[in-house]
Amino acid sequence: MTSIDYDSFFILLSLLLVLAILYGLVSLTVYRNNSIAGWDLPIGSWLVAHATPPANRLFSRITNLGSYKFIRFCTLLISLALVLNRDWRHALIAIALFGTSMLVMHFLKKIIPRERPNFPHNDLYGLDPSYPSGHTMLATAIYSLVGVLIFIYGRGGPISWAGLIGFMALILLVGFSRVFLGFHFLTDVIGGWIAGSILFVVVWMAGNYLLFSLSAA
Repeated sequence: MTSIDYDSFFILLSLLLVLAILYGLVSLTVYRNNSIAGWDLPIGSWLVAHATPPANRLFSRITNLGSYKFIRFCTLLISLALVLNRDWRHALIAIALFGTSMLVMHFLKKIIPRERPNFPHNDLYGLDPSYPSGHTMLATAIYSLVGVLIFIYGRGGPISWAGLIGFMALILLVGFSRVFLGFHFLTDVIGGWIAGSILFVVVWMAGNYLLFSLSAA
């Protein structure tokens, strides 16, 4: 990057503002336990009641793709590949994104200490607060980065689009799996999608604009 692309910068800044407002609205809804949050229990109950063993096995595998251990492994793998390619900036972004996501996730869960839904098997994933969904948040942050990097390295070709769309679909599936398996309310997952997106945009902007400005000074 030889100069700052101000058009992209302001687009990302505008997106960040919209995401922040959305997260605030969803969080307020969860805190007051009204409006959209009133649909949480019926939707979750219906999905759990209509789940089949094959579907549970499938979504259990999908939900593991958003686990802390798997996301950590992916981050290390991505960072190593970027370092070997001498792409120091994006390697630093990947590491910073994972670390920041973990810290912010624990902080956000303490702000609204929502109890987990009263569905089966919650004990398998501990007793940490429900909002926002940590699996969804981590998957959104890291897989957004992977999708964008594939798009950048593929220079906008068919593989680039396939990779970007594929990882966006994976983000949606990980979030849905959390509700389907009864580990989270729908609004937990929506909050996780938004929070993960915010973190990705913030770290991406810091890595590609703030570091550039510092190195150019």
